[in-house]
Amino acid sequence: MGSGLGLSTVYGIVKRAGGFIEVDSAPNRGTTFRIYLPAAIDIPPPSVESETLGERRGGNESILLVEDDESLLTLMSAALRKHGYTVFAASNGRAAIELAAQARTQLDLLVTDVILPDINGIQIAAQLPASHPKIRVVFISGFTDDHISRRGAFDGRTLLLEKPFSISSLLTKIRDALD
Repeated sequence: MGSGLGLSTVYGIVKRAGGFIEVDSAPNRGTTFRIYLPAAIDIPPPSVESETLGERRGGNESILLVEDDESLLTLMSAALRKHGYTVFAASNGRAAIELAAQARTQLDLLVTDVILPDINGIQIAAQLPASHPKIRVVFISGFTDDHISRRGAFDGRTLLLEKPFSISSLLTKIRDALD
């Protein structure tokens, strides 16, 4: 009863790693997914970021955050508020557009999932400049940027953060968009 994005997310991760997925499915027998990844001969040590999450620079800008996964929306909202941002959180496109219309302040950034149950993130991003002309956009998605760019989503004021991502990556992408 999910949205079906789990498999596309796994596929994107496996393809980026140079692997492939084999599927075997038959009625009354079930489905088996086999994931093949290239062998790592020399495993590099994990990279250490130069900044810890606590040292990352936050901001005081206003962010409209749109994500239909309630737990992810709650987590991202709390992290962004902790770093000084004013967050307007919505769990679907219609609520996001309504929040933007009611906002008494200029929204600086839209952070939105691309795939939403009603109005998708690309459509939200297209509507907001009328009322918030300086707004920047960060799309979050399990799809690759190539898949999204084919839909005409990138126009110089947009960036993509691919799922899964860390809070540290989210904060960095937000500063990239705003700065």
